[in-house]
Amino acid sequence: MTENEKNCRKCKRSYPLHQFYNDKSSKDGKQRYCKYCMKEYHKSSENKYCRKTITKLLSRDDMTLDKL
Repeated sequence: MTENEKNCRKCKRSYPLHQFYNDKSSKDGKQRYCKYCMKEYHKSSENKYCRKTITKLLSRDDMTLDKL
């Protein structure tokens, strides 16, 4: 690994620095996870949020699928 590369903590692969989003609070100025892992994380968290919201709405007595 050169100084222009960084290891992703999630997938454990080494990538060039441009494959990481910026993070002002870290020492090297880049996030811990590569862009691909961050995108996958956000996709999964969006799906979880969406499922939770729909479940919560449907659990209300006055809500049906037609009203969504």
